[in-house]
Amino acid sequence: MSLLALTFLLGAKPAPAEFAVAPTWTAAASDNDDIIAGEYIVRVHPQALAGLRVEAGRFTGFPGSGPLAERLSLVGDVRPMLRSPTRTDNAPGRRLAGTFVVRSEFSLAELRDQLEDTDTIESVEPRTHLRALADEPNDTWYHFQWNMMEADVATIHTTHTGTGVVVAVIDSGVTPGGADSFASLLTGKDFIGQDDDASDDDAMVSGLAHGTHVAGTIAQTTNNIEGVVGIAPGASILPVRVLHYDEESGAVWGASDDIANGIVWAVDNGAQVINMSLGSPTRSDAVADACEYAYESGVFVVASSGNDGDPDGVLYPASLPCAFAVGAIGRDENIPFYSNGGPELDLVAPGGESDEDRDGDGHGDGIVQESVTMNGWRYVFSQGTSMAAPHVSAAAALLVQNGWSDPAEIAEVLVQSAHDLQAPGHDDQTGFGELDIMAALAFPVDTGYFYQRGTVAIDNVTTDYSEDGRVWVAWTTNVAATTAVVGADVDVRESLPTHLHKALVKGTPGFATTVTVASSADGATSEQDVALDFPLDEESFFAGCGAQSAGWFFGPGLWAWRRFGRRARTEPRR
Repeated sequence: MSLLALTFLLGAKPAPAEFAVAPTWTAAASDNDDIIAGEYIVRVHPQALAGLRVEAGRFTGFPGSGPLAERLSLVGDVRPMLRSPTRTDNAPGRRLAGTFVVRSEFSLAELRDQLEDTDTIESVEPRTHLRALADEPNDTWYHFQWNMMEADVATIHTTHTGTGVVVAVIDSGVTPGGADSFASLLTGKDFIGQDDDASDDDAMVSGLAHGTHVAGTIAQTTNNIEGVVGIAPGASILPVRVLHYDEESGAVWGASDDIANGIVWAVDNGAQVINMSLGSPTRSDAVADACEYAYESGVFVVASSGNDGDPDGVLYPASLPCAFAVGAIGRDENIPFYSNGGPELDLVAPGGESDEDRDGDGHGDGIVQESVTMNGWRYVFSQGTSMAAPHVSAAAALLVQNGWSDPAEIAEVLVQSAHDLQAPGHDDQTGFGELDIMAALAFPVDTGYFYQRGTVAIDNVTTDYSEDGRVWVAWTTNVAATTAVVGADVDVRESLPTHLHKALVKGTPGFATTVTVASSADGATSEQDVALDFPLDEESFFAGCGAQSAGWFFGPGLWAWRRFGRRARTEPRR
């Protein structure tokens, strides 16, 4: 039986940074904070505009005698408020055309007393700041969440919070409580303790409630003058505990059958998005089938790529075609040394760099959320692809709230809206680029917008075999294109234009064939032949894989890797 696992920083290993005391947040002292000192907006009577001129920052040409000119000397740096003429000659337009911005050392009351109630000056008002209603969250640790500020969650939350969407966190559990907690933490399932309490019971011995930290990125309570923010704070978290602390190995791990059960249970209990910040180099048919069950049920599955720093090592289940594989990025578009890449990688998202302080805030650039540690509830900075995946899961929740539902469509929106980082299109280190939530939410809910012009090129063709004689064939294209796989007894077609393509081909052990994968866009088609060889049982590259070969673990700690052995890969993975 294969294991899917992750480790925490335990024993002599470095611990994630944690802080019990949050910095103080203070509100604005008064409404006057938005008044720009010494700057005013002056409106001139329409009848006085005929002879009005502004020369060298001063009003000239007013009708009337000396006293008015003397009063107008109280203002300087005069400039028209409108930067271009109005297109419509109506009353409001004429008033705006007679409005000016000025400076003065006098107070508003003094200036009004001198200028208003004349035949020339209609009104004087202060120049003010208008704040975006996407006012930054008042959570006390928000300014240490570089990932949230770069995503501009303040603006996102004015229209989208994930309300009504259920995100399953299949992990070590999610513990209720703390100062921040979650607006909606549903009753989950514990496949370790076989009950409905999906709390992380091992946090006090493992060092960190990993699942709680992951869930915080998705839906930590926001704008509660406490702690940190989440990307989709209105989403409901469905906790599924499938990982637990193993004292002998010092790791937090889970069995493949528990994880498969957790996926199915989450789907059957209302999950619309699934987050799995876990992985293994060992493939499990049970987990693969569970992920396919989720995908075919309309659930978007997100998984971490792994923390081995392997350029061609996307782990299972992230490397499965029905999962969305997420690697990590740090501040300033740096790809951390630990993030696994490969042809199966779809996107990168903030995973943190605990050893770097690129923003100069005095803390390492890890991902900070509230969680349980050996010392109780703390705000913890962690790093890893475990931290990257929930950014994408939260973005998917916002897209579901926005009207998207089909997993293939959600994936395509994320891919098309991503911020490309390296080579144009897909590359093994960053996938299709960095998650851009704002751009994704701006994508019209209309698959007609998926269409792209350009010559289609097929790349990253991979195969993923099951023990029973099935294989997923997957590939990417440089533009959104349709999908087709044809061959002997095979004719699979998909008209939805996407960058990510896959088709399931059924065979029997020992059977070999060649199929042609094809993608069409802009009136042209690109094709590539793919040889498929369904291995006999004794030839299967799964043969002899027991639990001892699944001992590579990853999680929030990058230094705590364990490896009992990794098989050479005889086939491309997808």
